Amino acid sequence: MASITAIVNAHREAELAHFALRSAKVAIEHARALGIDTNLLVVIDRGDDITNEVIANSTRDFPAAVHAVDFGDLAVSRNFAIENAQSEFVAFLDADDLWCKTWLTSSYRFCRENGETTICHPEMNLLFGMDEAFFPHPDQLSPQFSLQSLRCINYWTALSFARRSVYEHCPYRPNRIDEGFGYEDWTWNCDTIYHGYIHRVVPHTTHFLRRKPHIESLRAKTKNNFCLRSPSLLFQRDARSQPQPTDFPGA
Repeated sequence: MASITAIVNAHREAELAHFALRSAKVAIEHARALGIDTNLLVVIDRGDDITNEVIANSTRDFPAAVHAVDFGDLAVSRNFAIENAQSEFVAFLDADDLWCKTWLTSSYRFCRENGETTICHPEMNLLFGMDEAFFPHPDQLSPQFSLQSLRCINYWTALSFARRSVYEHCPYRPNRIDEGFGYEDWTWNCDTIYHGYIHRVVPHTTHFLRRKPHIESLRAKTKNNFCLRSPSLLFQRDARSQPQPTDFPGA
């Protein structure tokens, strides 16, 4: 069994998927050079022809398990990826974003040192594309973290790193955007805290998050449908009575 599965979730990113996969390959090769057995798994959910072609070309000379699925939901696609990962640890990357070179190796070591309840996030995020900004992730063990603020602020992106068992224990709740419920990343962050997992920041790591035109993003679709957050056990109140999440810059 491999040590790490690098999971890339794709949809209709077209040529942008090439750059995400190149980023994943660099991080995988860095991990392998240090003796960490790492493989690549790609899940394409309702991909269009150009995205399928780009991914096929980008993985031709770099072995990867590629799955084409028809879920139409990023949360379900992430759960599918976990079911098909054959490794102790997993890391998520969306097919329009980028990792820093050391993300996999630094997170792997951090998880090993900090126990089975650890969920890793990068120290810093760099937003690029339609908007440009830096924003940090708070460490759950730091004074900056406020559980009450989590009611209305999504502290962490979905590009996390943790043991596969964490995601098996706390799978993503499917989005129901047409029914008015979404924000699966916020709900997963809350659910994992409820179950005793700890969101930590890995020092000296960065993710690069591409901000696309609003009409192309899941975030925009969720907002345009005036979606509420899918309820989490962490906050035992009716979702409709809760304040809605305030985006961090990369949400």
